[in-house]
Amino acid sequence: MAEPVRSLLLVCTGNTCRSPMAEALLTQRLRQAGLDTVVQSAGLGAAEGCAATPEATEVAREFGVDLAAHRSEPLDAAMVESADLILTMTQSQLDCLLIRFPAAEGKSHTLLGYAYGGQGVATDIEDPLGRGTSAYRAAAEIMVRAFEVIVRRVLLGNP
Repeated sequence: MAEPVRSLLLVCTGNTCRSPMAEALLTQRLRQAGLDTVVQSAGLGAAEGCAATPEATEVAREFGVDLAAHRSEPLDAAMVESADLILTMTQSQLDCLLIRFPAAEGKSHTLLGYAYGGQGVATDIEDPLGRGTSAYRAAAEIMVRAFEVIVRRVLLGNP
């Protein structure tokens, strides 16, 4: 049996849209399941200290989570090293991550690839930046469904 996931890192580009929503939504779901996995997020091209976009904050609130305190963080080697599992929003982000941090090999996947194991599902969660609240909502809905599968199948060990 695989080691339990105690630390999970969610990665996107700027750490102001998808990965902050993912961090908050997954943390919420893990708490509901009674799991104490540490979840954090970072961006491959993030500037330090930026707030989540207004659209991400609004959509997160619709899902019952608060991004008001979120501040973006650039991905660094220490984050990669300390994470048991790293999930990116897109295949190109995964490719970039593995080029920059070869030690992440074996514990890094796209979020959707990890959740669904390539079962006819696209591997990318599209960037909603500049595309309006409905694009953020669509991304959040995709994440929520994937997190349900990840928590049930992977983290709780139920097939």
